[in-house]
Amino acid sequence: METTRRGEDRRVGWGPATGTRESNGYDSPRDDTLEQAVAQRQEAETRIIDQLRLFAALLEAIPNPVFYTGIDGRYLGCNQAFAQLVGIDADSIAGRLISDIWPGQDTAGYIARNKELLRDGGVQHYEDTVVDAGGAIRNVIIQKALYEHADGSLGGIVGVMIDITDRKKAEEERLALQLQMQQTQRLESLGVLAGGVAHDFNNLLMVILGNIDLALKDLSDHSPIRELIENVKTASLRASELTNQMLAYAGKGRLKIQDVSLNDLIHEMTHLLQVSISRKAEVQYDLADNLPYVEGDPAQLRQIVMNLITNASEALGNEPGKIHVRTDVITVDEKTLSKTYLNDNLPAGQYVRFEVSDNGHGIDEEHLTKIFEPFFTTKFTGRGLGLAAVLGITRSHKGAIDVASENGDGTTFTVLLPVKSSPPIPNVARPIPQNTAWRGRGTVLLVDDEPAICKIGSSMLQRLGFETLVAQNGPDALDVFRKRLKEIDLILLDVSMPMMDGTEACAKFRSLREDVRIVLCTGHAEVDAIMDSDGEHPVGFLQKPFDLHTLSAKLQDMLA
Repeated sequence: METTRRGEDRRVGWGPATGTRESNGYDSPRDDTLEQAVAQRQEAETRIIDQLRLFAALLEAIPNPVFYTGIDGRYLGCNQAFAQLVGIDADSIAGRLISDIWPGQDTAGYIARNKELLRDGGVQHYEDTVVDAGGAIRNVIIQKALYEHADGSLGGIVGVMIDITDRKKAEEERLALQLQMQQTQRLESLGVLAGGVAHDFNNLLMVILGNIDLALKDLSDHSPIRELIENVKTASLRASELTNQMLAYAGKGRLKIQDVSLNDLIHEMTHLLQVSISRKAEVQYDLADNLPYVEGDPAQLRQIVMNLITNASEALGNEPGKIHVRTDVITVDEKTLSKTYLNDNLPAGQYVRFEVSDNGHGIDEEHLTKIFEPFFTTKFTGRGLGLAAVLGITRSHKGAIDVASENGDGTTFTVLLPVKSSPPIPNVARPIPQNTAWRGRGTVLLVDDEPAICKIGSSMLQRLGFETLVAQNGPDALDVFRKRLKEIDLILLDVSMPMMDGTEACAKFRSLREDVRIVLCTGHAEVDAIMDSDGEHPVGFLQKPFDLHTLSAKLQDMLA
């Protein structure tokens, strides 16, 4: 029997029954360990590849621009959102510097922040602007942090950008609208105050002027106090001019609507303007041919022209300068109108533009928001109502006003007035009677809630030869009118009264007797829309305060 050495009767390799590898006496215990290590490494590499793929997918799924750089500042990679922002291929970004990504841009601040982050660590969060691939400036929030290599060494910076351009624009628009609303509310409040003060002040002036006129009628021409009383009357009339400016600011000035050529109006004022402004100011006129008409009060439109041009002259001071006056017609959309000084929801359409520019020192931003406030000035307190009146007149004409100014670059005021759509109607004014010795006959019903007005009004009417009936409110006036229906020749009616205002009372008087003559009186002067004054039985108007001569002329006109 053949003998064998130990182990020779055993098969080398895989066992027949178990299929497992058996030791042949020369295998090393390391073989199993090595295979396990290889398997573990392959498994780890697979996990890493999976994680890298997941990271890449997440990076592309993020809608915000994401980038990462090395510690030398060179880009290592980015997502597609970042590549689209800067206008390059994402695969070609590796190795580029920030100056390559945004050539020609000031990147010093960005680089300085990177150095600060590399030095101090942590997370960096700040707002900045970048230029996108189309050349548009984008507002972004940038958040950056450091990342490390596997060995713990510093790898570089990873960052993400959040585009807030639309959000910032919306916030700016919201703040602008809020500021505009605050400005509107403030000016509306001031307008209500100005209108109320003007109304009460006109009533007081009415009493003063009425008593002065009656006193002068009884006073000898040679009386030593006649001149003093006439001085009081002159001062009272000037005070009434101030109240008219307050009414204009409040947008409640009396409007005598006509078809107005703004060019003709400016031509008529040329000489007056020359003597009203600095001799060192050179005025250049650029008035468009065939300028359409506007509907407005010529006297108040002249006030706009005068105030804006004299304001431009004052802006030049004692220095030589130029004032440019321009008129033309433009088509304005609602968006443009909404950006004017006061957004009154004006309709889009054609507007006549009146523009006054100067090359003075300009207005700083702090003062620009206050220039239309009553009595605001940078010169001395109590300057006047010039620009405030311009604002009120423009609003009462359903127009818009805007101002553009910067320190050192001059100022431009722009007034937009709606174009009259139909052809202009010739203005035919009835002559005002001038018979100062005129005396009337008949009965006048005076209706006013102020006892002092009733008293002085009665005296003035009696001096003119009228029998006077008095009522201090609408219901009492209607009772008197019913009792003396056929005898009353004219009603002198206050507009602003408690219980029943002039509008309602006027309609009720007409319902009782259609042909009754009515003259409306008010310190507010806002009666144009009350009734049609071109009808068969017109409604007259008297602006408080009025003197005896004005009352006499109006009564002559109404009773003629």
